[in-house]
Amino acid sequence: MSFSPLYIISQLFFYIGAFFMHWYVGGFGWFMHRALSALERLDQTFAIKVTLRNLFEPLYQDYSIVGRILGIVFRPARLLVGGLIYLCVIAGFIFAYIVWALIPLFLLFRTLAG
Repeated sequence: MSFSPLYIISQLFFYIGAFFMHWYVGGFGWFMHRALSALERLDQTFAIKVTLRNLFEPLYQDYSIVGRILGIVFRPARLLVGGLIYLCVIAGFIFAYIVWALIPLFLLFRTLAG
C-alpha cells in the first residue's frame, strides 16, 4: 500500500526534473542554433574572416593608389560595422535566453506570492 504514494512522488520529481532539463538545456540548444544560423547569414553579407584576411590588399585587386586608399578606408569600416552588428545580434540572443530562463522562476514566484 505504501508503494503507490512513493511511486507517484518519485514520478512527480522525475517529470519536474525532465521539464527543467528540457526547458533549460533544450532551450539553450535552440537559442544557440538560431544564433549561429543568424550569424552565418550575416557572414554572407559582411564576410569578416575574408575581410580580415585581405585587410592590407587593395580593394578589388586595383593596385593603383586609389584602389589602395579605398581598401584602407572601406575594409576597416566594414569590419567595424560588421562587428557591431554581430555584437548586437549576440547581445539580443543572450537577452532573449535570459528572459526565457527566467520565465519558470517568474511564474513560480507569481504562483507562490499570489
